[in-house]
Amino acid sequence: MEKKPNKFVRGMIIALCSLIIVLIIYNFFLSAPKGDISKELITLLILLIVLVLSEAFDNISLGKILSLNRTVTEKKEEVKELKTEKQNLLNMLISNISVQSQSVGISGHELKEILTVIKADPDRIEEESKEKEEEIQNIKIRPTISKRVDSRKLENYIIKDYIETNNLANFLYNEQVTFSNSFKSVDPITKLTPIFDGYIETDDSEIFIEVRMQRVSVMLRDQLYSRLSSLYHYRRAKDVKAFLQLILVEMPEDAENNRLRNNEKRIREIFEPAIQAGILKVKYIKLNKEISEGLYRE
Repeated sequence: MEKKPNKFVRGMIIALCSLIIVLIIYNFFLSAPKGDISKELITLLILLIVLVLSEAFDNISLGKILSLNRTVTEKKEEVKELKTEKQNLLNMLISNISVQSQSVGISGHELKEILTVIKADPDRIEEESKEKEEEIQNIKIRPTISKRVDSRKLENYIIKDYIETNNLANFLYNEQVTFSNSFKSVDPITKLTPIFDGYIETDDSEIFIEVRMQRVSVMLRDQLYSRLSSLYHYRRAKDVKAFLQLILVEMPEDAENNRLRNNEKRIREIFEPAIQAGILKVKYIKLNKEISEGLYRE
């Protein structure tokens, strides 16, 4: 149904337009200087055009424009709230699926909430400590050396020094850690999770620490690859910033064998992609005789 025009409003508009036209004629033709286009004249012309258009197009009005802008703003807020609710519901769904699916196999994305770092099994810790000491002992530096490095003492001293040097004392530190059982759904290769010498969770990253003697080369490369592979899968499943801090330690007796002093360089060359990706960081520490004396087995 066509809307009937309001005669009173139309009359007021015509009267106002007439008044504006008179003011324009007076300002342009009669007032001095004649023919001057001032700011006031331009304002009157714009006002006249708006009034004419408002009469010609009845549906166009400032009130409707403001109302439309307000409606658009409200709709944007509603869309934002709906997106937030959708994300919350999705997180709840993933969490429920993760809890219910631990025993039937779940994807890496669903593991985000249940994949954690836990204390390693004591038997495995003891086994790996013995293996480390055997690796060190098998590399003969000097036939007369009879002392055996205590790997646990070495790790504790080096990690403590690392924490103090990097001002990490305010963060929780755990030693001899591995991944929770849910990790078997992440790694497609093996169910055996690696043991890391230390673990620190900061505000923006997770630091896994591995302390090794620089004199061990071939076996270290293989074990380092295994740990980096597992950490890569962990990072993807959790979507977190995590890296392995490898600390290579040089003992005083290592200085007598120059062939073994290039291990740091070789490690950096072999694992350069991991270093560039931020998964691996390498630190080299050289101990003096005074410090090293307390790190051997009695």
